[in-house]
Amino acid sequence: MQLNTMEDFQRDISYRLLKQPDGTALLTATMKDRFHDVLLEVRVEVATMKIISAEADFRRSPTPDCRNVSAKMAGLNGFVIGRGLQRKVSEVLGGSAGCGNMRNLLLGLLPLALNLGAAAGITDEAEMLDAIHEKLVGSCAGYVAPPRKNWQAMGESMNMQWHHLLLGPGDISAGKATAIQDAFTALFRSAGGPRTMALFRKDAQDGGLDLYFTPESTLHAWRLIEECKATPCAPPSLAGLELLVGHNEITYYLTT
Repeated sequence: MQLNTMEDFQRDISYRLLKQPDGTALLTATMKDRFHDVLLEVRVEVATMKIISAEADFRRSPTPDCRNVSAKMAGLNGFVIGRGLQRKVSEVLGGSAGCGNMRNLLLGLLPLALNLGAAAGITDEAEMLDAIHEKLVGSCAGYVAPPRKNWQAMGESMNMQWHHLLLGPGDISAGKATAIQDAFTALFRSAGGPRTMALFRKDAQDGGLDLYFTPESTLHAWRLIEECKATPCAPPSLAGLELLVGHNEITYYLTT
C-alpha cells in the first residue's frame, strides 16, 4: 500500500535557551517537516522576563503567504512573560492572518524563560529543580504541590496537627463541602494515596458540618487547608466520624 505525504508524516520540533553575557537570554525554536523549515528566535531580558525582540524566519513553507507572519512577531515586543501569555500569543498570532504553528511553538518555547529566572544563580541541579518547582507550584499537574523538602518543613511548622473546618448550612447549600471533597480527592490521588492522609466529616448542630483533615494531609493538601481557612485542632473523637476520602483502614492506622 502506497501512502501519500500526509499519511506518512513526521514533524520535528526543538527548543533551546542560551543565556547571554549581556543579561539577556536567546530562546530558539525550530520546526521541520516536509513542508516547513522555520526558525523562531526570541530575546528576553532575564531580570524582568520582558521580550526584547521576536523574529521568525520561514526558510521553507507551504505557501509564500506564510512569510507574512514574520512581521506580526513584533507585536510580542515588550510583553513580560508570565500571566496572560496564552492570551497575548493568541492576540498577536491568532485569526486568519496568524499562524497556529507559530502559536504552538511560542507556547512551548517562552515558558523556558521562567525556568531560567527560577534557577538564577544555582549550579547544583537538584537544588535548581527544587527552585523551579517552588516557583511554578500550582501551574500544572507536575507542580501541584511544593517540593518534597518543603512539604516536610511545612508539616513540622504546623506540628503535623489535625485541622478542622466548620461549614454552616449556607456553605453546604452552596456546594462548598462537595468542592472541598473533590479538591482533596484530586490531591490524595496525585500524592499516590498516602496511608494516613484522609478527610472526615461529622454532622454539626443546626444542620452544619465539621470537616477534619488528618495530620498527613498537611504534607499534601496544605494549600487547600490554607485556602479553606481550616484551623489546627486536637484529634477528634472517632465516634461519629464518617470517612470521605482515604483508605477504609485509616482508623486502624490512626490508633496504632
